[in-house]
Amino acid sequence: MKRFMELLSATALGGLAILLPLLLLYVVFDEVLVLIVALATPIADLILPRSVSEAIDTPVVFAVLLLLGVSILIGLVARTQMGRRAGKLIERNTLDRLPVYAALKRIGEGVVGSKSGAGFEPVLVNYEDGSTVIGYLVEILDDDRVVVLEPWAPTPFAGSVKIMPRNRVHRIEAGLGEVTGVLSRWGVGTRAMLAIKESPPAAMSKGEASR
Repeated sequence: MKRFMELLSATALGGLAILLPLLLLYVVFDEVLVLIVALATPIADLILPRSVSEAIDTPVVFAVLLLLGVSILIGLVARTQMGRRAGKLIERNTLDRLPVYAALKRIGEGVVGSKSGAGFEPVLVNYEDGSTVIGYLVEILDDDRVVVLEPWAPTPFAGSVKIMPRNRVHRIEAGLGEVTGVLSRWGVGTRAMLAIKESPPAAMSKGEASR
């Protein structure tokens, strides 16, 4: 009887180890779909009559297509000279005055791999006790120090802002999306990421622009 109970307990735990991640994945996926629809709703209200929006049978598919179409349209406009001027004017007079906008813009540029903007750069932060932490390079100061965000897993962009000596912070060649994925999984995937992406420590020159 004891062996049967041990076998039953081990089997139940093994099944739970498989079921729990699947349930969590379902919850996260469901929240993402709700967010997509919520983001697309104001756009749909601007360009479509409410009766048309309410008659749509597949709101998630419509929301994805709408966001994609609007993104392409805005991207095309932003490539024109007039679009660039208008964008800079709007940013300078309105958006730049919002404290959170600059940070969100940098994060977005980092996620999509933009080369023109100063996105958060993935780094490794080395401490005197031998430990190493994954973080983001936010700014480079003029006194041999840098500003680093050390995230709290599994929330990739919530954490502690620290000012560190330059020689303790080393860039890695991983993309921001890859690093945030590792952090959101409580570090699962770090070995594969560093085995392929980690680069030799590189000194940060004082001439680099502040991020």
